[in-house]
Amino acid sequence: MKQLFLFLLFSAGTLSAAVAQQAIVVTGGSSAATQSRYGTADVDFDSTGSWFLALSDGTTPNPYQKRYREDGKIRKFADEAAILNFLYIKGWEPVSVSVTTGKDVIGVHYHYLLKRRSDYQP
Repeated sequence: MKQLFLFLLFSAGTLSAAVAQQAIVVTGGSSAATQSRYGTADVDFDSTGSWFLALSDGTTPNPYQKRYREDGKIRKFADEAAILNFLYIKGWEPVSVSVTTGKDVIGVHYHYLLKRRSDYQP
């Protein structure tokens, strides 16, 4: 029993050291390592008939989920597919989606978990 305990104790220590080494390698000094791999996109369809995007790329803070802007103006999209195509051009790929509707939500709200495409070059 004592040998089993020592074996498990040694294995856990070795595993945590290996994980710590791996984390150092992944977060090391290359510019590719500093680029976020995951993000979120909140997509809203409102009563004006427009679609809007709030993008959190994991690097630029967006704590209040402000709508995506271009040239100082909120960008409107024709439909949800236009937003997904826009995200693809920006290097993002949807991983999962949740949908919110109901009396507490105006229009329809989609929340996408995004993953950076491996072939994306900024």
